[in-house]
Amino acid sequence: MIAAASFRPNLHQVGFVLANAGRPWATTEGLRVSKAAIAETNELFGATPHVDDAGDAFRHAYAAGTLKLAYMAGHGASAELADRLVTKLGEAHERDGTGGTELSHLMDEHNNVAGLAAVGDARTGSGAWMQPGDVRGSILDALRGGALVKLSGDALAPTGPADVPADRTG
Repeated sequence: MIAAASFRPNLHQVGFVLANAGRPWATTEGLRVSKAAIAETNELFGATPHVDDAGDAFRHAYAAGTLKLAYMAGHGASAELADRLVTKLGEAHERDGTGGTELSHLMDEHNNVAGLAAVGDARTGSGAWMQPGDVRGSILDALRGGALVKLSGDALAPTGPADVPADRTG
């Protein structure tokens, strides 16, 4: 059950819940993963607010990749269904978001998709399900390799090696 205090009802997110009434786990996992992504970002990049920077890019990609893994490994969703659900939930979140520019929302949506791509089929080379550390490493690799974007002035710019925290190798 979703705790009322942890759910901020917004039109598009409520639409996601209603459209997936037969998959209540889609929403509860989304709430759990959102909190985990914030904690992971704060651990890696510090607890300062991350808005449109590399930490924000990481958080969105990490949340998307972790949620895909949760849907597949925990609930038997196919990669295609997991990608579709994560994308729809991310779009609903961006549509309901308060503040932020159109460019900021485009950045977040790009990084959500990049997070899905970074985890692929959510399996390791041996065929086992990825673990959170595997997802983190894949997202840090994407951050380092420029697959994620951040806001630079009034444009989106690819991330790079300098955006990965110095004590993190992925």
